[in-house]
Amino acid sequence: MTITVNDQGYSPTVIVLQKGVKFKIKFNTEKLNSCNTIVAFPEFQGQLDLSQANQIETPFLTPTKDFTFQCGMGMLHGYVKVVDDLRP
Repeated sequence: MTITVNDQGYSPTVIVLQKGVKFKIKFNTEKLNSCNTIVAFPEFQGQLDLSQANQIETPFLTPTKDFTFQCGMGMLHGYVKVVDDLRP
C-alpha cells in the first residue's frame, strides 16, 4: 500500500486490510515539512523519519486489529481498518 504525504496530509487517509495478511505501507514523500516528516504509529510505539530514504516504508506487519498513524505533531492522521475478509 502506498500513501502520499504532502502539505494536505495523507492520501488515502483510510486503508482497509485483511486480518492476518502481511503488508507494508510505503510513503510517497510528495512534499515534506516540519510537521509531516515523522510518521508515528502509536499502537506499535514506532515511527518513521520520512526524510531518511531508508525509512519511507514500514517493515512487514501482520494486522490483527485497527490502528492509526499520524504526523509527529499529531495534526495529520490516518487510519487502518482491519477486516476479517476483503471479499464482498
